[in-house]
Amino acid sequence: MIDADYEMDPQVLESDDARERTTRALGSLPALAIWMDPDDLFGPDGIYDNADEEGTEWEREAQADWIEPDGDGFSVGCGIRVQGGSSTGNWKVPKVSLRLLFKDEYGPGQLEFPVFTDGEVDRFNTLVLDAHMNNTWLHPGTDQQERGQYVRDPFMADLQRSVGGHAPRTRFTNVFLNGAYWGVFDVHERPDDAWASERFGGEDTDYDIIRHGSENVVAGDADSWNALLSAVRTGADHADLAARVDEQDLADYMLVNFVRGNTDWPHHNWYASRARDDGPWRFHSWDAEHVLEAVDHDVTGQDDSYSPGELFVALMAHPEFRALFAQRAELHLASDGALGPDALATAYLARIQQLDDAIVLESARWGDYRRTVPYTREAEWLQHLAWIEDEVLPMRSETVWDQLQARGYLD
Repeated sequence: MIDADYEMDPQVLESDDARERTTRALGSLPALAIWMDPDDLFGPDGIYDNADEEGTEWEREAQADWIEPDGDGFSVGCGIRVQGGSSTGNWKVPKVSLRLLFKDEYGPGQLEFPVFTDGEVDRFNTLVLDAHMNNTWLHPGTDQQERGQYVRDPFMADLQRSVGGHAPRTRFTNVFLNGAYWGVFDVHERPDDAWASERFGGEDTDYDIIRHGSENVVAGDADSWNALLSAVRTGADHADLAARVDEQDLADYMLVNFVRGNTDWPHHNWYASRARDDGPWRFHSWDAEHVLEAVDHDVTGQDDSYSPGELFVALMAHPEFRALFAQRAELHLASDGALGPDALATAYLARIQQLDDAIVLESARWGDYRRTVPYTREAEWLQHLAWIEDEVLPMRSETVWDQLQARGYLD
């Protein structure tokens, strides 16, 4: 059990600029109000006090009201669970991620609403309310608190889509729990079987979905994934492997993670999907919070077992894939490429702009949780942004190019 914390810190909101920013933030981001029995939320058998529990046993009924800045929205009954891994224990952070599940037993079996504004897919079986824990002001480690930006994971998903890959769409949202403001959350998709069928066609049952390795089957089974890795380990020829994996997708996915220096991967924090009628495996960015932490981080040699890293390293032994990867690296890492310095800065600052006002609300809500003097936009957030903008983003493309050359990957 941890002490309750509901206050909006007056130290943060006392200036005219802060009040103006919070007013704009409340009007520019959608609002998501979650209503549920208080005991189901905070009681002894509620999801918050048992945040590290999993499964349908720890799913509760809720009402979700979504309000767009223009007044449009939805109000539906749904299920709700705590979402996440190491962040879910209340000993670690008091702002946990949640997941809404749209089921017939609560309301509509599927949400139909344009949560994301690109018009691609407007039907959802589930939505993740991502609080983020790593590199935020709530993390127990001071070094991670000081790196708080709250945009790293959405930025990674944006980059994967920019090179032609498939990643969850995301949207910053003001979330309220039973009327109490709970902070800015990153509402995003979950790349499960329903997500895959909406994008690639067919039915949910047509897909195998795994995350973090073959022991974590989200849908279908891991037989094809295990067969792929067996083929890799027994020296299958390139034609065999190329029929089992989307090689261009893998090359682009690896480049995105290399450029961002993703140090909490690929031993976990990834999803993969395939159509069960012999479709190739594709990979999807997930929970990429440990990125942009240094100019010189080198993750180009990561080959953890049962991961896309192992698959990538094995494929690099084949001249055909090696040539494809070099071509994709030259395309994307060029000065005018999708992973070049200008594109990286544009994509990162686009996400920062979306939070430029709302981060004041997050500061007032949670900036003082780890210390008496709150973390603020004006001090730590903008200071760390300046370091990323001036030191990291201009250099990462060139740095990764040099790392790949040093490994002989571009020969």
